[in-house]
Amino acid sequence: PDYSSNLFLHETVNMGLAAFATKKFFVGDVVLAEDPLMIVKPIKPRGNKMLIEMEKVILRNGCDLDLMFTLYAFFNTEKSGRDKILTLYCPKEKPKSEKYRQCERACIEIVGSKAVKARYPWVTVEILQSFLLIWDINCHGEYLYNLGTRLAHSCDPNTFCRTDTGSDTIAYVAVRDISAGDLITFGYLGGGPLMVMPTSRRRRKLIELGFYCVCSRCSGPDTMRTMQCPACDQASCVPLDGGTVEQPARCTLYAAAHDHVAAAQAIASQAAEEAAL
Repeated sequence: PDYSSNLFLHETVNMGLAAFATKKFFVGDVVLAEDPLMIVKPIKPRGNKMLIEMEKVILRNGCDLDLMFTLYAFFNTEKSGRDKILTLYCPKEKPKSEKYRQCERACIEIVGSKAVKARYPWVTVEILQSFLLIWDINCHGEYLYNLGTRLAHSCDPNTFCRTDTGSDTIAYVAVRDISAGDLITFGYLGGGPLMVMPTSRRRRKLIELGFYCVCSRCSGPDTMRTMQCPACDQASCVPLDGGTVEQPARCTLYAAAHDHVAAAQAIASQAAEEAAL
């Protein structure tokens, strides 16, 4: 079935183009299901001169062979699929890591290859740079989807995604009731880590994906770091956003802020230990 009518896309201030529900969904309803635009699979050159050349370039620049697999899959995606891929969210700023610079140098060499030019004349350095940024942000493992990439992140999402065994189709299933007009969200970090990571650690992971999370869970008290409250002696004290000495702990039992330096220092120390992991 076609699930595209279940949602509509709308340009937002902070999230870009995001997906919203067109109707009511109940727990367990499939909100969206779709096949991938592109699948990356390991390949062996096996006498293919172009792939042999790509492999040499990639290894010479210190890149992983996954780069070759990903580029080859993109090269062989139909034009309509490539066009959709290049409209997906792309970060405005390039990463400053050495790994990205290595990939960039490899792409420049690959585009200049006679074999690539002859077989894929449409390929340019700019296209590959945009594609790799899009891939890094939007891929689901070895898959890249169209509408699924429009779903916003939340650490308290209203859907979870699943792929059925033996199928490349991804499905987003409601984990609570969703009303028409609601933003459709899922957790970019997966269900397990989201449930046990404290806010500071989740944010570090999400910053690697190019954004700072301000969902309801990240903006509220960090319940994953509950500690003994020095005022009421109950294990109900959680840090406010930041968890520093300047930010007091909040007692969830009495719903009051206790400006206890000792408690705040303990929270800051815990945050420092997590940052070192």
